[in-house]
Amino acid sequence: MSRNSEYCEWSIDAAPIMFGKLYRACAVIECHATEEDYLGKHFVFSNLGDFETREQAETRSTASVKRWIDENYGNG
Repeated sequence: MSRNSEYCEWSIDAAPIMFGKLYRACAVIECHATEEDYLGKHFVFSNLGDFETREQAETRSTASVKRWIDENYGNG
């Protein structure tokens, strides 16, 4: 699984960090500027759960932010 992905108009960077012996699922998402929203949007999610592997943390990060985008911006 790639750490970076696109979902609707959002760029997702699933960026797990080491937390002790576990990987903490984190993500940075960005929606580029448009004519209506000239600044764009940028969000950081820093605690989406702890996992034994980087792959598990990346998978959770991506799934969690996609769900958040759907719930808050009506995509999907």
